[in-house]
Amino acid sequence: MKIRMGRTTNVLLGIIVLALVCLLFIYWSMCQRADDEVKAVEAVEAVEAVEAVEGFELTLEENIENRMNPLAAQTNPLKNPAVPIGIPEARGRELQGMFQTALNVGIMQPDGEGSFKETPKINETSVRVDDENSFLGMVKMCREKGAAANPFADPAFARDCGMCISSGSLITGQTFTAPTGVLVYKKDKEQAISEQKTNGYTFPRAIPSVKSAQCVGASKSDSALPVLALSKEDYEAYRKRSACKTGHAFKEECGLCVSTKEYSWVPKSGGTQPMTLWVWGMGLVSVLLGGTVVKDFTDVSMSSPLKISLGKVPEGTTIEIHAKMKTEAQGWAKQLGIAIDGPYVYGAITSPMANGGIYKLPIERFLEKDTVSGSSIRKTDI
Repeated sequence: MKIRMGRTTNVLLGIIVLALVCLLFIYWSMCQRADDEVKAVEAVEAVEAVEAVEGFELTLEENIENRMNPLAAQTNPLKNPAVPIGIPEARGRELQGMFQTALNVGIMQPDGEGSFKETPKINETSVRVDDENSFLGMVKMCREKGAAANPFADPAFARDCGMCISSGSLITGQTFTAPTGVLVYKKDKEQAISEQKTNGYTFPRAIPSVKSAQCVGASKSDSALPVLALSKEDYEAYRKRSACKTGHAFKEECGLCVSTKEYSWVPKSGGTQPMTLWVWGMGLVSVLLGGTVVKDFTDVSMSSPLKISLGKVPEGTTIEIHAKMKTEAQGWAKQLGIAIDGPYVYGAITSPMANGGIYKLPIERFLEKDTVSGSSIRKTDI
């Protein structure tokens, strides 16, 4: 009995151990399956979340931006301090290659042989490359050479640059309130000067080329101001005009227009614009400018004026108008014993203005004395 009972106990223990192993295996399998189900659910939820973000919540532009290099997307090529304007082209190409390598992750693609091949991604945003012949390189050249005392003495500046004497900004980001060199291509200069000569403009009407700069007051319309100089002569004249207008003084060739109460520049060599004298009347008229005869005795009439070009007249020059009757008319009147009234004279001076109009000054405002009557000139009924 003892032996038989010992065998029974061993068998029972073996059965119990085997049952425990089976239970443990079944439990482990169930846990593994549950874990896999949880991971599968999480994966599905992650995919759905990505699809929701990419397909429904973000716009097409936002999706495209997310797929770009964020550093490259946020780089302003005009203000990037890592790439200064005017660097040599070779150096710019080196930087472009370096940026493409450093800022972009390679792409893993199957090679068809059971493995993958890594290929570098190309950065679509290229580094700005500017040398002395590029657009921005010329903008930089005009700005730097325009700081000289006589910028138009430099051939490169005189060819493709102008001086803005008002204020404005450059396409490269700088702003200015003092005279600054701006890009005005040679062909644009030639066109502006040609239009000035053809239309009789006081100064060339030009603007900086291809939006390279903003120059306050510069325009191609009738409202253009003398602020964008295309030559040395323009630059000197515009600066003096500006100094007189803001200085409110009679020094440095400055004068005051009594009609508009504005100060302007009157050069010592003469007025800025040519003057024309128009004379109506009865009899013969002779005109002297500074004591020199510019028009000898010529017939005048009341129906059409006599035009006399005086040119640029220096400040303070005396204008004399001599009038007399024709000799034959006097002889004819003497024979008939009658008196002839006259001679009669009236006139005006005209001159172009800076805004493109014509300034008219009647004779009673510039002729100071009538030597015949000894009185100040006045406009009569005739």
